Amino acid sequence: MKILLVHPDDSPARGRWFHQRWDQVIDLGKAGCDSYTHWTRQFGCPVIPLDSLRIGVQECRRVREIFQSGCGRLLDSCGLDWWELTAMFFHEEIELLGTLRRFADQFGSDDQLFLTRPGFYAHALRLLLGDRVHLLSSRSSTKASGLHYLRVAGINTIPVIRFAATSARSDSHHAIQWFCCPAHM
Repeated sequence: MKILLVHPDDSPARGRWFHQRWDQVIDLGKAGCDSYTHWTRQFGCPVIPLDSLRIGVQECRRVREIFQSGCGRLLDSCGLDWWELTAMFFHEEIELLGTLRRFADQFGSDDQLFLTRPGFYAHALRLLLGDRVHLLSSRSSTKASGLHYLRVAGINTIPVIRFAATSARSDSHHAIQWFCCPAHM
């Protein structure tokens, strides 16, 4: 299958991808039902939002478990828990990683995935799927994610993404250990 993921900063109906043949198109942004019906006719294949792959309340419970498993592990000399203080900045990304993980688990070995631009989605999917992820543009996103704050603070965000991807598929304690002490894992 040839699958297109359209970044939230892009339009499914505008771009060099519009005139190519796709087996499925997934919108990483948000649109109304009429838009998805219209795009499905235009592309000649199903066009769905990534949000349709979320599992509702279970998603929130999983994020809460991940966050709770990190509490008390990043204490400074004053007793401040930096995990608890900073976790809220990447809550949305942790949720997205769970959804992207389930999406990646559905992939067959011959499936190819194309993203309209680099960014968080592309990076996470490359960690999960490797070289089956292709970029159609080199334009970066204009929006800053919660991970932006960590990058500004000089914190390498790759371990955060790996940590969350690991957490989405294994026990949280092991993922926290990997995140806090990657050299020891």
